[in-house]
Amino acid sequence: MENLPRFFKKPGEPGALPPEEFSLNEQVGGERLGISRLVHSTGKDMPGYSLDNLSRCDHPDMDLCQTFNMSDEFLFNGGMLDLFKGIAKRHQAGTL
Repeated sequence: MENLPRFFKKPGEPGALPPEEFSLNEQVGGERLGISRLVHSTGKDMPGYSLDNLSRCDHPDMDLCQTFNMSDEFLFNGGMLDLFKGIAKRHQAGTL
């Protein structure tokens, strides 16, 4: 949740992604988690995001690679942003 606003800052603004970057990943709770800006989030011409648990992608059963793609519409108008904010809040409070 803390990194999502970085995708909306103009290059050069404090905390903005470098202009050549479209994704971030970092270690969280022993897992490497990533977020990427997508041009085609659902196989259609809809921009969106991909949330990835990069620690699970080397598993022999690729179905266990935890990836969730969503359109901007689903994130901002479909209730997912509020859901993710709630999960982040519970995680920070240690109640997740």
